[in-house]
Amino acid sequence: MERFFLSLVATLSTALLAKSSPYVDSLSGTPTQGYTITLSVGTPPQKVRVILDTGSGDLVLRTPKIGTNHFQPNKSSTYVSTRKPAIIAYMSGSAVGHVGSDVISTKSLDFVANASFLVTEDPLPGVVSESATGILGLAYSGLAKPIGVVTPLFDVLVSSGGLQNQFSIRLCGVNATSNLVGSIILGGSNSSFYVGPIYYTPIKRELHYEVIITRIRVGGVDLNIPCSQYNSKNTIVDTGTDKLLFPENVYNSLVSLIKANSNVLAPEAFWRLGTQLRCDPNFDFSAFPDISISLLSSQGLDKELNLVIGPKTYLRFQSKNNKDGTCYSFGVGVSNTGSILGLAALDGFYVAFDRANKRIGFAKATCEGEKASQLSSRVDAPVSRVPHNCAYQNLRGEPGTGYTLNVSIGTPKQWFKILLDTGSSNFAVAAAPVEQVTSYFHIEDSSTYENLRKSVGVDYTGGSWRGTLATDVITSPDALSSNVSSPIRVRLATIAKSEKLFKDLPMQGLLGLAYKSLAKLNNDRTIVDSGTTTLRLPTLVHGKVVDLIKTKTTLINSSSSFWQGGRTLYCWNPDRPEFDRFPTVTLDFLSSEGDNGDKYFRLTVLPQMYLQAYRSVEDDERDCYKFSILPSTSGTVLGAVVMEGYYVVFDRENERVGFATSTCEIRDSSFEKPTVAGPFTRQDAKDCRYDSHSVTSASLVVIYVSAAIIGVAIVAIAIVCAMGRIQRRRRRTVSGSAYRELNDSTAISTDSS
Repeated sequence: MERFFLSLVATLSTALLAKSSPYVDSLSGTPTQGYTITLSVGTPPQKVRVILDTGSGDLVLRTPKIGTNHFQPNKSSTYVSTRKPAIIAYMSGSAVGHVGSDVISTKSLDFVANASFLVTEDPLPGVVSESATGILGLAYSGLAKPIGVVTPLFDVLVSSGGLQNQFSIRLCGVNATSNLVGSIILGGSNSSFYVGPIYYTPIKRELHYEVIITRIRVGGVDLNIPCSQYNSKNTIVDTGTDKLLFPENVYNSLVSLIKANSNVLAPEAFWRLGTQLRCDPNFDFSAFPDISISLLSSQGLDKELNLVIGPKTYLRFQSKNNKDGTCYSFGVGVSNTGSILGLAALDGFYVAFDRANKRIGFAKATCEGEKASQLSSRVDAPVSRVPHNCAYQNLRGEPGTGYTLNVSIGTPKQWFKILLDTGSSNFAVAAAPVEQVTSYFHIEDSSTYENLRKSVGVDYTGGSWRGTLATDVITSPDALSSNVSSPIRVRLATIAKSEKLFKDLPMQGLLGLAYKSLAKLNNDRTIVDSGTTTLRLPTLVHGKVVDLIKTKTTLINSSSSFWQGGRTLYCWNPDRPEFDRFPTVTLDFLSSEGDNGDKYFRLTVLPQMYLQAYRSVEDDERDCYKFSILPSTSGTVLGAVVMEGYYVVFDRENERVGFATSTCEIRDSSFEKPTVAGPFTRQDAKDCRYDSHSVTSASLVVIYVSAAIIGVAIVAIAIVCAMGRIQRRRRRTVSGSAYRELNDSTAISTDSS
């Protein structure tokens, strides 16, 4: 009987804790500021209005010494300061302050939650109105800073208040000319706030609310851009951004179609800069077309739902007066951080953030005063689509920096950019503020971290690091393999000291993908190394290759510093590229298809591969390039300039590496791609391998490569193309400092296996 009674009490307690109906709070705001919610903070409660931001993870409260309507910590008996400094980065700037905690609630909640947040005396980034005195981040905990110290408020409400892991937002700002109105539903959904069914799109990664765009149309006309470009870097749903933002090439195509499908004549300042408004006493929205954004449907990879965004939504109200009438700005812009579905896309929708089922739902919101019209935003039911991979590429990087993968380490997750390095076999992450690294692994904040108390270190030709061997759990949702999307425990080195390792490289760690034995061996060899950005050749070979290139090029009085990969750059006007002044380099490799080394195949390395884009501070108006074929004292290194444009298979089981031309998109069809040709029969089957004592399974040497390069040839070309990611890329800034490169002649001081 006693056991039954205890079980009944536990069941009733759980039922009471999990509230059956969600809590509903009102939202208000302005078209230029966004939506705000009123929070009660502290004891006694202080009312503060905070901007609703699904694009960040922190609650930030402004606490100036002078002002009203701000949170005042000294007037709350329950406020606790941790005195721990923190910096929260936003698109429009940063919030700097320290972490504190207090009890927090909303008007509808019947309980209070103790949560941590950032307090700052500085103005909030992007907040232009004094009516809003804080920012409420509703994204996942991976965005909350500092890692392991701050838990997002909504996560606290779910864990302490028993809310379902879902919230929904009704946004009624379509064509708003004064105050915005809306609602937030904490812990579920409310069917009275929308019409029709809710159609869902999957959340790709639980950091931001990342989704996948499959298609974009303007006035029914498809942009006809490869869908992966829509999701370049990522695509997020962000109520903290007032605009609808796209990568520049997508934006340019979209605006061109809007201009072609409308009767609007407006200057460039209206379309791109947003500095000029369009005003009219009788503003005619019908002159502008609808924008349709299709998203991957949760019903399957062969389905897509369609958000139709009317001009009443993407044209944002700015002002109204008797002289000019009603004035609007163009709410679509350019982003260098991916696509962002901000309020210029979301107003008029009911958006359900169903975190429990990793999906976001859209329905037409029920907003007072809005008349059903073809100009209003709506959601179309999922339809069939040809299943292309529209996800953004999981490897990212800039010219001269290599490619990185997003990896989380520890519990709770701490996110880092990890350089993929096929020239080494160590997994290492910065665990201290080494060099210019500011975002590093805080081992004390991870509950799953285990120190193996073993000192390790690696020396490269261009840098070194020292640290401690440990284990922890990692995830990488960007990786395609499902068994990597779930946490796995691995060994890793936590870097405490480094020299010339992270200099000018946007990464916090390295993931070595070579064989295990490379952690102990360092012999001259020919390797395929994604961790090196250049093509490196033995000094004698390099000299002959450069001499041949010079004889084939039409450059006059080129500096010797340029040919040695120094600070001297070669520049030209953006509208007149000069790749055709440089020859193509071809590399011949032994083929796995031959017997006794009698077969080879050939790779082309185009000028737009071995000329890496950089930005010169002295010549900012022109496109500048660095020569990236460099001498080496530790063998031949086939770095990123050779690998870019190819699909590279590291078939470790069969001890071979394969090359094929990749399916990377090319913006200009007149550009050619690098090619793989062969196999051909060798007339002189000489043994081109390096000394046998240095041939090991640790060397990933190069259809399929079984030894070293057997020939280098130079041929002239007259057609140019944009390589790397097969597009014009952002360029690194070059100042007076020398270049430092991450080259992998690896020697490990202690066994890390």
